[in-house]
Amino acid sequence: IHIDPPYNTDTSGFVYKNDYRHSSWLSMMRERLIQARTVLQPAGLFTCHIDENEFERLRLLFEQLFGYVGTAVWDKLNPMMGAQELAIQHEYILFCTSESRPFVVRPQNVRRILSTAQEIIRKHGGVTERAKKEFTEWVKNAEGLTGGEKAYQYLDDDGQVYRLVAMTWPNPKPPPPEFFTPLIHPVTGKPCPVPNRGWSQSPKRLADLIAKGEIVFGSDETTQPQRKVRLSEGKALSSIIRNGSRGKTEIESLGLDFTYNHPSTLYTTLLDAGLDNTGTVLDYFAGSGTTGHAVINLNREDGGRRKFILVEMADYFDTVLLPRIKKVTFTPEWKDGKPKRT
Repeated sequence: IHIDPPYNTDTSGFVYKNDYRHSSWLSMMRERLIQARTVLQPAGLFTCHIDENEFERLRLLFEQLFGYVGTAVWDKLNPMMGAQELAIQHEYILFCTSESRPFVVRPQNVRRILSTAQEIIRKHGGVTERAKKEFTEWVKNAEGLTGGEKAYQYLDDDGQVYRLVAMTWPNPKPPPPEFFTPLIHPVTGKPCPVPNRGWSQSPKRLADLIAKGEIVFGSDETTQPQRKVRLSEGKALSSIIRNGSRGKTEIESLGLDFTYNHPSTLYTTLLDAGLDNTGTVLDYFAGSGTTGHAVINLNREDGGRRKFILVEMADYFDTVLLPRIKKVTFTPEWKDGKPKRT
C-alpha cells in the first residue's frame, strides 16, 4: 500500500477537507489505516507521505498499528523560497511493516540488464551456449550502459550475470612467496600464468573459490584465471532520498493539469524497494495517478507484471487520472500533450 494523504495544511486546490484539528485528522487517518491493514499481506509494506505538520502524530499512530516504522527523508533539492523561518525542502515517507524485511533498490540499468538476461534464458529454454552468446552480444551493443555496466556480459550456468576481474596482489609491499603458486588448469592439468605481483588471495582461499565455481579458467593453461563478480540485485534503500524532479512538469507534458503531484521517478524508487515484480499496490489517495504511472514504468523497465489499484473520489479521476494512465500505457514519452514515440 502506498498513499499520499492530505497533509492537513489547509492547502488550496484540493476537493477534500485539509484543515482538520489534529485529533480529527488522526481519527480520519486511523479509520482508513485500520481498514487498509486488513488487505495488506503479512510481509507487505505500507508507505505513506507526510510533512512536518503531522509527522510526529502520524508516526505514533503507525507505531500503534504496525510492528516496524522507519522514516525516510525526501530531499526535494528545492528550498521553499520566501519562507519567514526555515526554507523547507524536504518531506517524510514512513515505511511500515508487520514483519522485518529488507528494502532494496536497483539502479535502472541493473534492472534492465537482469531482466534482459532472464528474457534471453526463457527464449532459449535455459542457459544454453546460444543464450550466453546472445546475452554477451546484447550487452556489448546496448545503448545507455556505462563501460562498467557493459563489463557484466556473461551468464553462468545458474543464469546469474557476472563480469571477470583480475586477481592481482593490490599492495605495494610484496605478498608472501606462496601467493605466487600457479593455479592448475582443470582440463589440461598444466600451471596457468601467475600475475606479476602475485595473487590477491592465499592458496587456500583460491582453492575455496575454485571449489565454489568463483574462478574462471581459459580454454587452456595459457590464459590467466580471473574471478567472477556477480551483478548485484541492488542495495539497501537510504534513509535520505534525493529527487528534485517536478511532478508538475511531468503532468503538463501529457497535456493535463493538476494542482500538485509528486514525480513518478520518486514513486518508482519506493515501489522498487517494496514490491516484487508480480506484486500489487493499492493507493487510495490516488490523486493524479502517479502510483499507476510508476508501476507502468517499472514494468516497462524489467518486464514485470506488477498491478495497481487506484482509488479516488474527485472528478479528476475522469479528467486527469484516467487519461494519464491511458496515455502512459500507450507510450512513455510525451511533450505538449502529444506522443514523442509509440
